[in-house]
Amino acid sequence: GYVSVTVNYRKLPNFGIEQCVEDAKAAVRWVRENAGELGVDPERIGALGGSAGGHLVAVLATTADPTCKVDAAVAVAAGDLGHPRLEPFYEMAGLTAEQAKRLGAYPHIQKNATPLLLVHGTDDEAVPFQVSKDLHARYQQRGAQSKLILLPDYQHVFYVTPKTFFEAMGYARAFFAEQFAFKDSGS
Repeated sequence: GYVSVTVNYRKLPNFGIEQCVEDAKAAVRWVRENAGELGVDPERIGALGGSAGGHLVAVLATTADPTCKVDAAVAVAAGDLGHPRLEPFYEMAGLTAEQAKRLGAYPHIQKNATPLLLVHGTDDEAVPFQVSKDLHARYQQRGAQSKLILLPDYQHVFYVTPKTFFEAMGYARAFFAEQFAFKDSGS
């Protein structure tokens, strides 16, 4: 019941965060524009990403632009640059605080934000799990739908090992099945 599209995007240090965000938005637009040919429902597009990809997924969930807004999103260990706790990364990424806020998700969460699942390890030393807790709290404050799963003792890239990859994907699969209201065979 799923069609999967793997998206690549330009990355630091050769390109800036703005180009990363542009690429993610362009990918959603492309999928939506080619939905018929791909056999995709253009009103049921989900996005899943980890770390920097989690940041991009959160941006796709909170953008005001309907051409690139997804319909469900799963952000794993999301390093949302719009979050004040990540100010130490701004200089490394070549951003001012104002640019980071413009390119992040946290400042743009509104009631109409796309449903978002946040999955984060509590031993993450790269991106504090408090970032995901705060994204979830702001979603709740604004009346938007989100879920938060904190995984005790998991580090930043926990989702790349076989056991924990399948665990993280299980959370994502269940969330997408719930959001898109169809039964998932589990395969």
